[in-house]
Amino acid sequence: MYPYIFLDGSKISTYSILSSIGAVFSVFLWNHLLLKKNLVRKYTFNIVMVLPGILIGGKVFGALSTGLGNLVANRQFDLYGSIKQSGIVYYGGLFGVLLMEYLICRIRRQNFAELSDILTIGIPLFHCFGRVGCFFAGCCYGVESNSWIAFPYRVYSSQEIVKRIPVQLMEAAFELILFCILLSLYCYSEKNKIVIPKLLDIYLWSYSIFRFVIEMWRGDEIRGKFGVISFSQIISLAVIGYMILKIVIRRRGRRE
Repeated sequence: MYPYIFLDGSKISTYSILSSIGAVFSVFLWNHLLLKKNLVRKYTFNIVMVLPGILIGGKVFGALSTGLGNLVANRQFDLYGSIKQSGIVYYGGLFGVLLMEYLICRIRRQNFAELSDILTIGIPLFHCFGRVGCFFAGCCYGVESNSWIAFPYRVYSSQEIVKRIPVQLMEAAFELILFCILLSLYCYSEKNKIVIPKLLDIYLWSYSIFRFVIEMWRGDEIRGKFGVISFSQIISLAVIGYMILKIVIRRRGRRE
């Protein structure tokens, strides 16, 4: 665990550095893809509003997961305490961005489907760097294990070194693979002028299923846990349910 990098006497968070690198790469990617379609001017404001969407949505979900976790454990809900104690929850940041961009597109009469495909490609790229940052920061860690995949690791809240499942690196690898798949599908469709399933749908299906599974090996309780299921698993199930409902409604519409 290397939570900080020291430069000229200054202490800089490793997570902040890696997340910033991921954000810069994602913005450059979005700019490149928009430039190829002459859409940079049209969607510049939308790209700028990604950051507020992440911060607002992530903090709201962070406070919600912390507050509900305390409610289940201690039978009390402290809103101020939950806001103060909580960090940024990824699902909240994701939904914050999607809602923010959808509302902006509606207000400015833009094509959300056109923008969402491009935005979706950069999301797993950013998240990949973020999860590597989590690994160095000692947060979002895995359970203790003697498995071959586990290795000695120290979490941010303890000086003890124990063998843990590296769930952060596993998720980072998944996000990198998903990014490559989404980018390849997009480039293939653009080159051959064919219609493919919405990339946002592919991402939501893939990530929600993966996140539900990987949560089984998460060892940090701060994310909010209700019995045997975590807050993120509940959100994952809700996303999967929404996607199934979306397919059912679409098929019924075709029949009619």
